[in-house]
Amino acid sequence: MHKNSKLFIFLTFIISIGLIGCQAANKEASPNSTVEKAIENEKKAPADGDDHKSENNALAKDKDGNEAALKSTVVKKETKHKQEQKNTFTYKTYTNTRFGFTFEYPVSFYRSPAPTNNDGREFYNDDCSITASGSNINVSGKRETIKTYYKRALEHGPSPIAYKRLGRDWYVISYKNGSDTVYEKAIIGEGIISTLKITYPSSKQKHYEPMINRVSGTFKAGKSE
Repeated sequence: MHKNSKLFIFLTFIISIGLIGCQAANKEASPNSTVEKAIENEKKAPADGDDHKSENNALAKDKDGNEAALKSTVVKKETKHKQEQKNTFTYKTYTNTRFGFTFEYPVSFYRSPAPTNNDGREFYNDDCSITASGSNINVSGKRETIKTYYKRALEHGPSPIAYKRLGRDWYVISYKNGSDTVYEKAIIGEGIISTLKITYPSSKQKHYEPMINRVSGTFKAGKSE
């Protein structure tokens, strides 16, 4: 029994030493494992300059995109400005010295010679013309009103009439004549009627519409001689 006890104590001592050695080995191995993991993480992590490169690339792409958008905006604005310049007319006032009616016309239009009786004038360019004239009313003793001339214009104008409107002392009609559109406005004044006609290509309505509005809006009736 005594020998067995000594053997048991000896084996226990040997096993304890072994366990202590294993624990020491594990402790020494743990730091190495941590370092190895750190090294692996550093290898996987981008270098200091890589983050800046990515940011710079992103900024470069964004900058290029902004520059492209800016250039596109500038081009569109320049195109719009050129189109507006093309559609913009400079105006001058014409006054008929016989009947006194007046209106503004584009200075870029040619001006025809005054007729012998000086009852009006024509202004024109390559595809548009503005004609204005005046005449006396009630010369035969009939009581002519704006309705008289309005009905006459509808009866003698090409059919169909695209637009018509009658005011207190004026009327407006518009109709097609072949490939052209004719805008006609008449105003009764003191003893005379003044008539304005603008003829232009129907295909260029958008181009001439601002000019038509300007000329028509400034058209004022005259008075008898």
